[in-house]
Amino acid sequence: MCSKLHLLNWKVFCKALTLLVITMGLTMFLSPSLTLAQTPVDIVSYNFTSANGNPLTQPTKTVAPGVTASALSNGSGLGAGVNWTGNFSFLGWTNGAKDLTDYLEFTVTPSGGSIITFQTITYSILSSSSGSGFAPSSWELHASTDGFVTSDLLLDSHNFTASGMATRSNIDITALGTQSGAITFRLYGFGTSAIFNGGGLTKGWPVVPMVIRGLLPASGYGSTPAVGSTINVGSATVGSSVSTNLQVSETGNAALNVTSHSLSGANMADFSVTPATLTIADGGAAQNLAIQCTPSGSGLRSATLTVNHNASGSPATYTLNCTGAVSINTSTGSGTATFNGVSSDGVAPVTIGQAAADCGSLPTGYIFPHGFFDFNIKGVGVGGSANVTINLPKVLPSTAKYFMCKNGNWITVPMSVSGNNITVQFQDGVYDADTIPGQITDPGGTGVPGAVGGVAERITLSPMQAEQLWLKEYGLIALGGLLLLGSGALWRK
Repeated sequence: MCSKLHLLNWKVFCKALTLLVITMGLTMFLSPSLTLAQTPVDIVSYNFTSANGNPLTQPTKTVAPGVTASALSNGSGLGAGVNWTGNFSFLGWTNGAKDLTDYLEFTVTPSGGSIITFQTITYSILSSSSGSGFAPSSWELHASTDGFVTSDLLLDSHNFTASGMATRSNIDITALGTQSGAITFRLYGFGTSAIFNGGGLTKGWPVVPMVIRGLLPASGYGSTPAVGSTINVGSATVGSSVSTNLQVSETGNAALNVTSHSLSGANMADFSVTPATLTIADGGAAQNLAIQCTPSGSGLRSATLTVNHNASGSPATYTLNCTGAVSINTSTGSGTATFNGVSSDGVAPVTIGQAAADCGSLPTGYIFPHGFFDFNIKGVGVGGSANVTINLPKVLPSTAKYFMCKNGNWITVPMSVSGNNITVQFQDGVYDADTIPGQITDPGGTGVPGAVGGVAERITLSPMQAEQLWLKEYGLIALGGLLLLGSGALWRK
């Protein structure tokens, strides 16, 4: 939880634990610990280069985010502006003591729940001997929190002994402290004499805009996973959905706004992100962007997520991945096998079907309760590899092996087993039944110990018979010479 400390007009924001503050002989232990606000920035600036003294021709105004600033205006005691390019000057200054209607004015206001910790002001003033009338020999800069109804704070003063121009650089205005409401500034001119004429604010020489600098709270953007990460949304069969969350947190000392987000990339249509926007208060709990993938095809689906926000470093980008899985019924009727596509090179399309591997006799000592499958994987590159994950209907023993029929002979393909999931590691030209470079063809299947190899002939089993055969062969009765091929088909000696 974040607290705020106002100490001698300094604004301090707190974020973690334990800070020691020593000032004026007073030692204070504060918890949680405090982090000073950001480096001073330009809160508002007025550039007088294009002004010509007429109040209808305003200087160019620039304001920081979270701040509004008024146009310049003049008090009722001043007359028409003096037409001097690069100045905001007027006639009608009263000769003698300060007249409270002779001033130039502007107001600076934090907006959207922001606050300002004021630090310095730089401005240039002119008392001219050109023209007619009087111009001030003395200037005072004041500020008020209530439009000068009761509040009036003197910030700076300057006296001219002859006509001229003066730039007041980095005048300390920290006496204003930290403010969440409007601050009105007035520049009073008085003490005129006949040697002076028009006077007011000017562009300075060299040109120096009027600038108020201070500290503004700044949002910070953090996320889990971190910005720039690849987010694996998961795996889903083609046409169904899978989802995960991107957790967004506010890491600065002001509210964080996620203003929009967008998707791009080859498979952007497969992804969606909600909600459209987020707002997290300073110190507020993290919130989630929900990412959903509905793969329209098998294999790796990829897109780029771009998150726009109001903190530095915007936008944040992430790579989104998900896998389109394909499900088919096994040729033995044992259930449904789900294929999670290619995970090695991430781009190779895979075609899956029920296989009719023809290598004569079966591998000695193995049965194939889920039959055989036919993979055709393109685009892996010459000598490239591709990992295919298969979710089978039954849990497999660690002694299971994956057999491929290559050139009329059975070979084993590297495979890892986790419950009823297997990951088979194919490689072009090695664990590959064709001779086409960059393409892998595999007629093969998963064998479990429990049978004796032999020559095959076709018989047909119902799903219930296939289930019974699985139970018998996998630990109850040792039947040999069985090869399961085709839809509901079994090969036997």
